[in-house]
Amino acid sequence: MNNNQNKDNSKHLYGFLGLHLFVYSIFNLGHPVTPQFIININAPIFMTGLLFAVMSLAQFTFAPFWGQLADKFGTKIMFIGPLGYCLGQLGFFFFSDPLLLILFRFLAGTFAAITNTVHFAYISEMTNNNNRSKFLGFATLIIPIGVFIGYIAGGYVGDLFNPRFSFLLQSILAILAALALYFYVKAPRVSQRVSLRSIKFNIIKEDYIILKRNNDTCLKFILLVTFLNIMAYQLAISQVAVILANQFSFKTTFVGLFIAFFNLFGGLTSFGLQKVLFRSKRALHTYLPYLSLLSVGCSLLASLVIFFNPSLMWIGLMLATLLNTVFLATVQDLLVKIDFHHELGALVGLNQAVQGLGMVAGAFLGGILVSFYIFSPLVASALVFFITFIINRFVVRKQINLSLSKVNS
Repeated sequence: MNNNQNKDNSKHLYGFLGLHLFVYSIFNLGHPVTPQFIININAPIFMTGLLFAVMSLAQFTFAPFWGQLADKFGTKIMFIGPLGYCLGQLGFFFFSDPLLLILFRFLAGTFAAITNTVHFAYISEMTNNNNRSKFLGFATLIIPIGVFIGYIAGGYVGDLFNPRFSFLLQSILAILAALALYFYVKAPRVSQRVSLRSIKFNIIKEDYIILKRNNDTCLKFILLVTFLNIMAYQLAISQVAVILANQFSFKTTFVGLFIAFFNLFGGLTSFGLQKVLFRSKRALHTYLPYLSLLSVGCSLLASLVIFFNPSLMWIGLMLATLLNTVFLATVQDLLVKIDFHHELGALVGLNQAVQGLGMVAGAFLGGILVSFYIFSPLVASALVFFITFIINRFVVRKQINLSLSKVNS
């Protein structure tokens, strides 16, 4: 690829990152108003955690399927994501029945999995070894910035009108995002060998086949670390809005600003840390155990909200978001390095599925714990992060090093 092509690709990718930000902002418009919406319809307190868990379960179930579809037909299929998400969120505008809300949230999660999977695969396809880490870092950084924009806008609309209007705004903007992606995204060439693969609808079986096919790599160990770390992170993050709305009776605007700003500060700060780590001579995956260990302290700091006002919780969660953002970027980089079977979409999809499973476990457990003692998810988060560090440092890190040395020899 010559210099002019590199420059054109970089310009295109910067434009794509703008759309990436737009989509993630839309996807976060409904989260700050959900606890108040649950209160308004007289649903039990654990519904917020259950809805988040259901959405994550859908992502776990369907992310590998969308990854397969992207490998076979090309990553341009990503425009389908916001369209399906629009349908799922419309249910929250029209209905109040908890069972219906669960079904619509599962639908939204099914299509959100496209965005979480195919966007990163597209960036990997459109970059080379020299700039891949940079653009994957940008894409990961954009996630908390999207949370910042979405939470502020969604919380404000929820207070100004009604929580249901935040869901309506999501649906309208999602259609615009789908159109923008359809016309902007290029269609990278799909190799004939990959295009001839059939789509496997038995997703659990296909996940097993992908793992077996990649048994010569460290994929299973990456997935183990991913699951544990995301579970610990979601234990705390998924219940923040519930704690603020139910324990401190803050309005949706404040909830939105609180969560938006710790995501923004955490994301922006992580960008600087990523630059340092990516330039380091050490292999990136060696930092994973220490990211988990530092996250233990962050969760414990957030837990001090039991004794003090929410400001310490804000600092702890901001730092946890910083570390989680770096963790995600590091894992994405590691997946690219072990893609020796030319199925990056499937690998990213499987990793996203495991992230979804971690979110299900974290959000569901957090929702149950918050019903017994409202601050318990924060304490449980610190405990799971510590377990993650132990397994990561003394088991997974060794296996990753061993696997990579075999591949590189």
